[in-house]
Amino acid sequence: MKTPSFGRACRTALCTLSLATSASFAASAPMWADDFNQPANSAPDASRWVYDLGSGGWGNNELQTYTNSTDNASVVNDPEALDGKELHIRAVKSGSGAYTSARLKTLGKFSATYGRIEARLKMTNGQGIWPAFWMLGNNIATAGWPACGEIDVVEIVNANPQQVHGTLHGPGYSGAQSISGTTTLPTGTLDQAYHVYTVDWSPDKIVWSFDGTVFHTVTSSTIPAGSRWVFNDAPFFLLLNVAVGGNWPGNPTSETPFPQTFAIDYVRIYQAGPPPPAELGALGSSANEVALTWLPPANPGTMTITGYRIERASNAAFTDPITIAITGAITSFSDTNVGPAVTYYYRVMAVSGEGTSTASEVRSVSTPAAAIAGTVQFANISSRAYCERGNNVTIGGFVISGSAAMRVLVRAVGPTLIAAGISNAEALLDPVIRVYRGSSLIATNDDWTTNANQPELLTTASRIGAMPLSATDTKSAALLLSLPPAVYSFVTTGKDNTSGIVLIEAYNAGMSF
Repeated sequence: MKTPSFGRACRTALCTLSLATSASFAASAPMWADDFNQPANSAPDASRWVYDLGSGGWGNNELQTYTNSTDNASVVNDPEALDGKELHIRAVKSGSGAYTSARLKTLGKFSATYGRIEARLKMTNGQGIWPAFWMLGNNIATAGWPACGEIDVVEIVNANPQQVHGTLHGPGYSGAQSISGTTTLPTGTLDQAYHVYTVDWSPDKIVWSFDGTVFHTVTSSTIPAGSRWVFNDAPFFLLLNVAVGGNWPGNPTSETPFPQTFAIDYVRIYQAGPPPPAELGALGSSANEVALTWLPPANPGTMTITGYRIERASNAAFTDPITIAITGAITSFSDTNVGPAVTYYYRVMAVSGEGTSTASEVRSVSTPAAAIAGTVQFANISSRAYCERGNNVTIGGFVISGSAAMRVLVRAVGPTLIAAGISNAEALLDPVIRVYRGSSLIATNDDWTTNANQPELLTTASRIGAMPLSATDTKSAALLLSLPPAVYSFVTTGKDNTSGIVLIEAYNAGMSF
């Protein structure tokens, strides 16, 4: 089945021009990049790129057939490239007059939500030739085009090889009604030298730049009335291609030279949001439930994590993702919208005011055909870390499955660490424990010495070999709970957002007595 080019056809330009410089994203290094520095004459990196293949007009009456041949896409040596190598995408005309080219995409390999999308490119020059660097929503298979959204970082129609086009497509502003901005090179043509093409994508704004100068901006409030902003519905994947002919550029003439070469020195994506969550775990805890747990992003800096976005799909490429949004610092979730004896794929992204992270690693999980017999109990687990002001130290969840409840001892210690010789750093003062079932808070405690079950806490800690508890220690926290089958998380913070080293522990306490 041939995939159309999703509306990359003639434009009605709604243009803006500015001499301001685009706001920079605070990133010391790209979160994803391809500098195309493989050996000369090799194909593009298969771990980053896949091919669209075939002919059929691609929705725009185009003439080319896309192939995966190195005749149409390969790495070459070029002293003008920053590292001496670049990718060439070539539109070739055969002796019989047929056209071949290449169209590369990162679908199933990489996608991003927000950030700086940048490429250093040298364009083509000839009537009927249409090179482009663009993006589509990962949910295109389920939402369709243009509801998935399309961001054209740059397109060139080589009847006008001095003009840069940056365009946005969405429901109510696609195809001929797309929102397009242009800028023009003062002298020369875009195939004579490399230029840097950039999009800065934020939750409610997309900004296009050419060699560092902004020339087009679209916000969620400036799209046509009654239309919808779809650029925070799903991550987007990247595309690079050269089309031949079609509705917008028109067809080549006898004067159009071949082959036509689109040179890509690099593609780089800079992160706008936090790092991704870590250590995603998934368990088919019943025929109709998948229990998910993860750890919060490491080193989010000054960013505050406001929630998480979970994606579930039926395949590892996430061509049919279903998005589940949760708010708050909870790092576990029970997905009950699943069926028995089915394999699901999950990934999680962290959400902050600055943007959304890239996705965590992908986890596949199969639900059982029927209820699980017996009880699966967790081993004793702990986490020791420096709890920064306003952040949490979390045991990213555990699962009790089956039919029996389990007795669990949870404790958090700060100053006791120093007394026990475990830590020589500043300890977290007065840690507070919160226990969540999925995303619901079910228990919390700080001054555990006032608990009615304190004698049982002391006895249980001694019996199971936990760090000794003192009946008068008000600088730690402890809970003894009977927990039914579900997925849980333990979270600890300091009172008044204090900072310091803290240890949080969870023990299988066995049966109560």
